[in-house]
Amino acid sequence: MTPRATKCTYHVARADMTFGARSWFRHNGGSIVSSRSSASLRQQQLMTRHREFLSNALSGHMLHGHITASSDTGMSLPPVFYHYFQTPLPYARTLALQERLHQIQLAARRTSSHHDVLLLLQHRPVYTAGRRQTAEELTAERTRLTRIGADFVTTSRGGQLTYHGPGQLVGYPILDLGRTSPAMGTRDYVCRIQRAIQAYLAGEHGLRAVPSEHMGLFLDATTKVASIGVQVRHGLTTHGFAMNVTKEPLAWFDRVVACGLADVKAGCIELATGKAVQVDDVVEGIVAAFGTMYGRGMERLKVESAGEVGEAIVVLEEEALAAGDWPKSPVTLSP
Repeated sequence: MTPRATKCTYHVARADMTFGARSWFRHNGGSIVSSRSSASLRQQQLMTRHREFLSNALSGHMLHGHITASSDTGMSLPPVFYHYFQTPLPYARTLALQERLHQIQLAARRTSSHHDVLLLLQHRPVYTAGRRQTAEELTAERTRLTRIGADFVTTSRGGQLTYHGPGQLVGYPILDLGRTSPAMGTRDYVCRIQRAIQAYLAGEHGLRAVPSEHMGLFLDATTKVASIGVQVRHGLTTHGFAMNVTKEPLAWFDRVVACGLADVKAGCIELATGKAVQVDDVVEGIVAAFGTMYGRGMERLKVESAGEVGEAIVVLEEEALAAGDWPKSPVTLSP
């Protein structure tokens, strides 16, 4: 039986901001350089598998009033460069890196020399709030949640309060939606993220996402395994998705009403499959699914030759190592 695709809902924050940043991506002597031949056989096999799944499950039908995303953009596009951080990162500094890459893309767009990037990582324990909460709500939550051992950061993304931490794969695509012809719309972009995660879960773990009126991926009506919250400015994307892999994030999610959904609990791949799985194990599969859904080649970012972008990544990785251990579970507070 053909798997049923999930409804593609979306939540996005928009802004109209102007940046005067110079271009930090260079074509020579500091460019992002990688050969297509560097793609591993494993990644090519995964992309083929996900392409076959998408062909069967998402074969161009209209679903719930939304166009099912196609993996074929109809034109040849440059590859997306991806980087996976090995150590959980502090959220605020990662947010600053996203902003820096956004400025780079915006400044370099005039000469078409900018590159699309996918950052893949885990965060140190942190609760993040979107733009849909009041100042009073944020103050109360900040006080309570920092006491249990997590950081608390307000952001400009869409959505409400959620959690990020070890055991969860976070993806931040920094993409120029104007590369396609016609330019990819926000709805299509978000739908493709959702379809990519859906294809990965089904193809690699046999997990079928169910339709939901809410943003994200659900394993049943009340179990959410992945969240999506993006921001689009000048056709350039930031923020992205988070997928729960191990059971470690679940206790942290239990301390909040994530995304404003009181009847929904967090799930994870490990619990749903009953198999031991680590975040490192899922990176290649997500990269392959992402490339298939967007019709793009995926190439590993060569940090040593990526100029100031590579330098910024190295600095952030060093900071993450220096930060040491993180709390593995929330602190239990006295009544």
